[in-house]
Amino acid sequence: MVEDGDVGPKTQTAAARADAADRRGLVNGLVAARIARFNTIAKNDPSQVEFLAGWIKRANSFKV
Repeated sequence: MVEDGDVGPKTQTAAARADAADRRGLVNGLVAARIARFNTIAKNDPSQVEFLAGWIKRANSFKV
């Protein structure tokens, strides 16, 4: 499968199956991925470090 960045029908089907099987794992996995992305942003652009704590706090608010 080629990664294109879009959320198409195959992605939606896979997400629905994962959600049905393990909602907590899916949601918390997405939160962890977002936090990793935020850390990468801050690492690559030090001017963004001041926002990192807020981004992480907001992401963690979605954990289940």
